Amino acid sequence: MSYVGKNIKKIRSVKNLNQSQFADLFELKRASIGAYEEGRAEPKIATLIEIAKHFGISTDDLLNKELSVNDLYHFDIFKKDYVKNAGNQLRPSKLPLSLNPVYYVSAERRSDYFDGPDLDAFLKLSFPIPAIKGNYFAFEADAGQAWLNAAGRLIDFLVVRELEDRKDWPSALHKMALLWTGTSFHLGKIEAFEKKPGLRDFRHNEFTELMGKDQRLFLVQYELANVLSS
Repeated sequence: MSYVGKNIKKIRSVKNLNQSQFADLFELKRASIGAYEEGRAEPKIATLIEIAKHFGISTDDLLNKELSVNDLYHFDIFKKDYVKNAGNQLRPSKLPLSLNPVYYVSAERRSDYFDGPDLDAFLKLSFPIPAIKGNYFAFEADAGQAWLNAAGRLIDFLVVRELEDRKDWPSALHKMALLWTGTSFHLGKIEAFEKKPGLRDFRHNEFTELMGKDQRLFLVQYELANVLSS
């Protein structure tokens, strides 16, 4: 049995693409994507190769394995192009041997997290990263607007850990952080301006003072860019 239909639907879901958008990537008709997903037809070999190449997976896996979200996000996490946090200096030869959990929080489920997370309700990925006291989270950028890092590079996902105790917030000074203001995320560097600590946003260079009661601060551990695109 071929899994290509299920896998196309999974990739679309993960990448927030509707059938028309997916079809446009490969110069196909929307109806063809529907037929693939419903098992009424299968793509031509040339199309299979294009899909596999575009999303960085093997044609064998696309056809014969029911891909998981972990498969789609984990396989290239430590390639140089995807991990750009210079402070970590991770290379394959230095990877820890153990896998540790990272809770995946999509843009659609963000409110569920901030309403008081039941971690069992979130998909748990396994990444080869150092163990920490607390939990890692993979936050997804808003659909259609990736985050920008200090170099102006588009970032799809950020693997972070929350600094839950405000007494720990000074430890983030001069580091990249993700600030939740109660309604939206801001990605930037923590700095002091006129003796007041805050986050300088990479996208707009705006300064947000760290003082709001609804604010939550997350220290960025890893940046993931173009994980599912060529």
